[in-house]
Amino acid sequence: MTIVLAALVALGAVAFLTVTLVDRARDAKQPPPLASHAPGVQRITVQRWFSIRNPPFGAERADGTKVGLSAAKPAPDTPSDALPLYVAQATPQQLVDRNVRTGDTFTALGLRVTVLKVWRMPNPEHDAIDVRAVPA
Repeated sequence: MTIVLAALVALGAVAFLTVTLVDRARDAKQPPPLASHAPGVQRITVQRWFSIRNPPFGAERADGTKVGLSAAKPAPDTPSDALPLYVAQATPQQLVDRNVRTGDTFTALGLRVTVLKVWRMPNPEHDAIDVRAVPA
């Protein structure tokens, strides 16, 4: 009886460790490296904060002025294949936000933005959007 009980405890411990390691590996999963290095293509990663004056990512309009780009954690009602993308300028202060999906194209604040891929990862901290942002 003791051997059977010890075997069950050991089996439970192995199962617990396996599940824990699989969950950690799943949570650590990130998008693969950005494959295309064409002009205007970049990966916008989800940020904890966003500053219109100092955006983490950006693109240039035809006149050379900068426009900020940022992604955010999705709200609970955001579709599973979409992420919020923000396009912003500091002066005058303007912000365009939309939930984007792979294949979306739109024009905002002098940029033509094409969504190449939306990466929804098991851990939302690793979500990202691959975009091509060129002057409109």
